[in-house]
Amino acid sequence: MKAGTFSRSKGGLIAGKVHAIGLGFFDALFEERTSKEGATYYKFIADPEGTHTEVGTAWPHEKDQKTYYTINLESITSPHPLDLALFPDGHNAGQYNLVFDPDRQGPKAQVKAETEQSPTAEQKAQSQKQSFFRRRMNITP
Repeated sequence: MKAGTFSRSKGGLIAGKVHAIGLGFFDALFEERTSKEGATYYKFIADPEGTHTEVGTAWPHEKDQKTYYTINLESITSPHPLDLALFPDGHNAGQYNLVFDPDRQGPKAQVKAETEQSPTAEQKAQSQKQSFFRRRMNITP
């Protein structure tokens, strides 16, 4: 199921809108990072002009000389991160479609990107993620 639309700017920034996964609509973007091993990954940022909340991680992959991205998105609606993918739109250069398959969700080994956060910062980030999703779903703690 299509869960969002993204585009790549001339500067290389990937940004767009997420919808259809039970969280309402929200703006998102990819912030490029490099792991300690030198691999590229992206922080998946929700509400970049507001709360700028990291809600997931994305990894680039190559297939048929095209780059696509796998995404682990944190969610309070699921006990496990949601697995999504961002594929190039076959008809519009620089455009991407965010895809969510509810039948492919569930527990599995998660690959964690290297971060520079201390445990206190991780706890704060988790709290921000939960707050972001609660606001999206109109849930009051």
